[in-house]
Order: sequence, then structure tokens, then C-alpha cells
Amino acid sequence: MSLTALPRSRDGRPRTRVDFYPAGREGPRVQRILRMGVNAAKAWMREQIAAHQGNGPAGGRRTFGGLVEEFLQSRRRKGLSDSYLVELERDLASTMAGRWGKKLAKRVTTRMIEEYLDELVEKEAKPGTVKKHRQELFTMFRWATRRRLVPFNPVEAIEPPKLGRLKHEWLPPAAFAKLWDHSPDYLRPMLVPAITLGLRSAEIRMLPRSRVLPGMLRVHGKGNKERELPCPPQLREVLLAQPERPDGLVFTRPGIYHGQAARSDIWTADAFTRAVKTAARKAKLDSGVTPHTLRHSATSWMVAAGVRLRVVQEALGHESYTTTLRYEHARYMDWEEEKRALPENITTISLHVMSALARGGPQMSADTTPAEGQEAAAQKADRAK
Repeated sequence: MSLTALPRSRDGRPRTRVDFYPAGREGPRVQRILRMGVNAAKAWMREQIAAHQGNGPAGGRRTFGGLVEEFLQSRRRKGLSDSYLVELERDLASTMAGRWGKKLAKRVTTRMIEEYLDELVEKEAKPGTVKKHRQELFTMFRWATRRRLVPFNPVEAIEPPKLGRLKHEWLPPAAFAKLWDHSPDYLRPMLVPAITLGLRSAEIRMLPRSRVLPGMLRVHGKGNKERELPCPPQLREVLLAQPERPDGLVFTRPGIYHGQAARSDIWTADAFTRAVKTAARKAKLDSGVTPHTLRHSATSWMVAAGVRLRVVQEALGHESYTTTLRYEHARYMDWEEEKRALPENITTISLHVMSALARGGPQMSADTTPAEGQEAAAQKADRAK
């Protein structure tokens, strides 16, 4: 514990730096510069120590379990979403209250919470899960501190875990072939534009038939931005073969669950993700495969096939060029060898799309072949030299 008198501020007020542990070495460390003299700062420190040790007005005999119940009731009164409340009750009431439920809330220390979070890490919990549990405790104790139900927030001294930016996960052609083989017939048509054009989930689910033009696909993308992509005849045939809908969308969500006639037949983001994850699980692939994984895969394949990064940026709708640069690693993939594992229709469509992109334009005529596109790209590169 230390107090240091500092030079007065510009307005002439005294200043004192304080450095102490109000709840003991197990609690948070307080380092502040107070706008008061040394004697006033001493009195302030005594008040803080008294409150943090349970001798002040914020002490009390409230248990951790009781505090959790009061906090959950306040969240319910705010009208928060049911899913959030269920998850919060599961974490706080079931897990944490089961651990500290009968302990006085003011006796739950920083070290105890750190040990709990360390146990989560040892159980190989994901960093996002550890951060979520820390944030839930922080929010509850902050709420309790403001209402003087507990003397201090023990989570303030715990740094939230840093979530490193995840590397772009993508499927090599052989892995996608497994996913394709284990995908149901209603899902395969949606995988085609995802893996050949790199469309986002919403761009696939909400794609109107009116935008599927001969040789060109007009996409309404992120940020209300429009972009034009190649649409080979084989891809157009797959898209227009879907049953027509009154709202003009291409894809219809099938009624695969019995007894749910009232369910919407429009694909939702969760439904699309679940369908892809189910197929990936059947194919014994990583559980993290999602529709966005297919977008990363399509981008990597384009780069591996030699499509220029600036062209890939425009085709994918990346706002920043640095986003596309992260796929530079795919240059080292042997595309000519890897593509042999793909289904024949995916290979044909991918080669047509890459040929059109190599020529620098979205338009794809019906009689253009991949070989012609590659030859045109080579001539363009020779002229550039």
C-alpha cells in the first residue's frame, strides 16, 4: 500500500497516487490518481478497504447462488431473448452456482474465478467459451457492485483471453468430394454456387431466378453491393432446374421434418449451416465445416488455379485487398493434380468460371470452353509482358 503526493493540477487542485489491494493480495489491485490531498486519500483508502472486506454497507450475507438468482430475474424483466436467458441460466445457475452457490458472494475472489477459468482451459474448452464465461461473471458482478450488493467486482483484475484471428479453413478438392458424396439431393444444388463461385450463405439462399442470366449471374451481396459473376451453362441449368416459387427465389427448403407443415420453406442461415454440418459429419470431416468454409475453399481454388488476386477480390466481393491476400498460401497447391478428385460437374463449372475470370470479365458465352479461356488468358499475359 502506498500513497504518493503529485504536483498540483493546472486548476490548482492537489493530486495523490494510490496503489493498494483493498481485498487483500487475492483481490484486484487498485492504482489511481485521486484529485485530493494525502490525508483525504488515506481516508478514501480506508473506506475502500472496509467495503471490500465486508465491513462497509456493501457487505451482507448474500450467497453467490442468491446473487445469481437476483441477477437472472433482472435479466428476465429486461425482456431479453429466450435463447440468451437459457444459456445464461445454464452457465450461471447450473455450472457456477453449483460450484460457489453456498459461499458468500463477497467471498468469491479473483483467484477462485481464475482457477475456474483455468479448469475450462484444461478441459480443452474453446477460447470463445472461456471468454463468454468470464464475461458473464463480469457482467453479473458489475451489476451487483452498482447496486452495492457486493463490495467489489473480482473479475476486473482478470484479463479476457485473447482470441487469435482464426486462419481461413478450406477444403481440398478430395475433402469436398467426400462432402458431395454424403450430401442429400436437396443440398447439392446449393453447394454448386458455393464451391464454384464462392457465394456467401445469404447470397445463395436469397438468390432470385431473375438474376440467373445467360452467361452471367448478378449477385446482391454484402453492404447492398452488386457484382456480376460468370454463369456457365452447366451452372445455369442447375439453378433453373429448381422448382419455381411464388416469391421468385431459386432454392426451396424441403419439408424433411414430419409434423411441421407450418414451417417456412425459405432456407434460413441456421438451416443451411446445419445441413452442411450434417453432411460433413457423415463424411467424417471436421465439425467446423460450414457454408462459409466452402467460400474459403472456392477462393483458395481460384488462387491455386492462377487467377489474379485483384480479380478474385472483385469476384468474391472483398472490400479490402488485404482480405484477399490471406489466400496467397493457395499458390503452393498443385491444382492440376488436386482437381482430379472433384466430381465431374464441379470440375467443369469451376474451369469455366476460372477461365472467364482469367479473361477479366464475368460474361460467359454458351460456346466458350475452358481451353479457349485459358488460351485467351495466356495471350493477354503475353501482351502484358
